[in-house]
Amino acid sequence: MKKEDVRITKSKKSLREAVAKLLSTQQFASLTVKQICQEADVNRMTFYKHYSDKYDLLDDCLQQVRNDIHKKCLEIHPDSAKNDPALFCASYLTAVKSVFVSGREFLLEYSRDGDSQLLLSLNKSLRAGIYEMLLELSKYHTLIYGIENTATMLSGAASAFLYELLTKETTADCHETSNRLQCFFKRFFDSGLFVTLNVSLINQ
Repeated sequence: MKKEDVRITKSKKSLREAVAKLLSTQQFASLTVKQICQEADVNRMTFYKHYSDKYDLLDDCLQQVRNDIHKKCLEIHPDSAKNDPALFCASYLTAVKSVFVSGREFLLEYSRDGDSQLLLSLNKSLRAGIYEMLLELSKYHTLIYGIENTATMLSGAASAFLYELLTKETTADCHETSNRLQCFFKRFFDSGLFVTLNVSLINQ
């Protein structure tokens, strides 16, 4: 795939950051392309080279969240899927949570017209990543209902959890959230209802 020109990348980044900053004080519906360009220090001609309108820019902001989630989750060492699956899954969702909270302003725009729209976007963004997470996990442990069904169940629960964090006035401390998620996944695995752990690998 051809690499994007550095100047284009810089302009898009400035426009996304401008939207996030402006949304901290006003709703997206009242924003104009002129305001966004002024905040980003980018001229309108450049804006329309990259985006058809402000909604197209907002979609790009959401896509950037998806890209950031993927990058963040690549930082998690895959060996932990074998040795400590609860920590592996908790670390994954903590990484996802940190990205969503950092992009809170424009993510919330997807909830202005109703909860279902944002939940659908969250679920779609999460499911592919959770599928990859479970694929790694299944190399060492047995998923009783398979990757597809388990990914569907976990992505639904994760989207509801993240939506709650996004829509609250304050968000839980990252360390506290990580601990809560680890406790959840430990109980999830210990129940034996969805995953059969390979104990010999964990005890190595």
